[in-house]
Amino acid sequence: MNATTDRNELWKMLLGELDESLETMARAFTAPANSDNKSAMASVEAGIRRGYCALHNGRRLADVLEPSGLVKKWDDLATYAMVAVSSTESRRRSTESAARLSKQMMEFLIALQRAAREDRPTPRSLNGI
Repeated sequence: MNATTDRNELWKMLLGELDESLETMARAFTAPANSDNKSAMASVEAGIRRGYCALHNGRRLADVLEPSGLVKKWDDLATYAMVAVSSTESRRRSTESAARLSKQMMEFLIALQRAAREDRPTPRSLNGI
């Protein structure tokens, strides 16, 4: 495998892990209104941990992740998710908070995909021109 293929695989793994992390976090906001806050909090915490692990395991992509602000965006997303899920009014949590969290998640994924696309070498750089 060459360096370009390795890097593409790193991006693919990171995108997959972070997508799964976001899905885990989102489950807390789609739980039935009568579900307890403890299980919702556990779901959000599990998603956040998985995302942090993926970001920190992607150290070979740090040259893109840090300058693009993706680590900060994940921090902001994680903070909002924790605040929103700790709301005692679960019905409110599952509507207003879910909509805002969903928007933030989509913005994060779009930024992540953009960073991955921009990190791919262009044909010109592959030819050494």
